[in-house]
Amino acid sequence: NIESFSYKAHHRRMSFYGVPSIFGPPITTYPGWRMELEDKETVKSWKIGKQLTYTLLIEAHHPGHNDGIPTFQQLIKELFKHLNNDNSDEEYITITDTEKMFDIVIKENKPKLLSLILNNPLIPHSNYDGSIAKTSLKQAIRVGSLDVVNFMIEKNVTVLSNDMNNFDDIKSIIFNILRSVEVD
Repeated sequence: NIESFSYKAHHRRMSFYGVPSIFGPPITTYPGWRMELEDKETVKSWKIGKQLTYTLLIEAHHPGHNDGIPTFQQLIKELFKHLNNDNSDEEYITITDTEKMFDIVIKENKPKLLSLILNNPLIPHSNYDGSIAKTSLKQAIRVGSLDVVNFMIEKNVTVLSNDMNNFDDIKSIIFNILRSVEVD
């Protein structure tokens, strides 16, 4: 349909997560800008890492959608099976996939979802003492995702890293922590 095509092309922009979004009538109870949904067969043809990231993006753009958290949890539950069925030499979950999963969960302040990712031996570079976790903790502090900050500290993710020798870096972290804490 030419009319809907021109509408989409004219009203397209990038979302907070860097994915194409359109503005139009809500398909959920949340109006406004939202991510375009892919058809299920296309999503199933993707590597498992991209599928996991996509389900988190759906939840961020379409809260409560069946292809969001429920699908993410199911994919995580069956992750070992998915990995065994993948006979290619390519990475099934890339470092970029892991970084994006952390990024979305941090921005959405979802510690329960983070518990499925952090230190998961089937998700590369998700260990609590790795650079992605440390960077994510700093990001959670900056954006004020206090539930995630609390969860990550309970799981022994450290704020300071080995490459942080500079007093200004430490001052910056302290400032971000103080700024993100609620004042009574």
